Amino acid sequence: MFPTQGFTEIVFCAVTSNEQVKGYGTHLMNHLKEYHIKHNILYFLTYADEYAIGYFKKQGFSKDIKVPKSRYLGYIKDYEGATLMECELNPRIPYTELSHIIKKQKEIIKKLIERRQAQIRKVYPGLTCFKEGVRQIPVECIPGIRETGWKPSCKEKGKEIKDPDQLYNMLKNLLAQIKVTALCIVQMKASVRCI
Repeated sequence: MFPTQGFTEIVFCAVTSNEQVKGYGTHLMNHLKEYHIKHNILYFLTYADEYAIGYFKKQGFSKDIKVPKSRYLGYIKDYEGATLMECELNPRIPYTELSHIIKKQKEIIKKLIERRQAQIRKVYPGLTCFKEGVRQIPVECIPGIRETGWKPSCKEKGKEIKDPDQLYNMLKNLLAQIKVTALCIVQMKASVRCI
């Protein structure tokens, strides 16, 4: 702990292999975070080897270092082959209660989803207009679409995109956003599993 510099270096943090994935590392780290917040130290620095990077990411560490180098240079050893990582602590987060809070949030979200799904259980027959030669229909004409909560956005109310290149770029951007969102969800589920 370097109080004058405003950070603590985590030199070594390990849980024996047969006890891993039980939450002990997270439990320890959460208590350590709250202790440091009480002492107004809001940054952890650590050098993580390739096997520890995943653990530290799950604990909120990042390779993006915000602590100025002048604050830690000469205070911590530079380890060859290891990656410097930082965790910025948020005094508003009750770290020792975090796993309970996330569990409760997941339960609430699950109940909300179940309620919403119960409201939209009706199954509509498929669209037959395309068999009759219709090439497109407005989204709001699809039976049941409004019941799902769908509303036309401001962009959709405006002019329709007809240029194929513009449409291609719009759909390409949308696909990229979907991929990023999916990746975030996967990472969030992985980090929640470790708490």
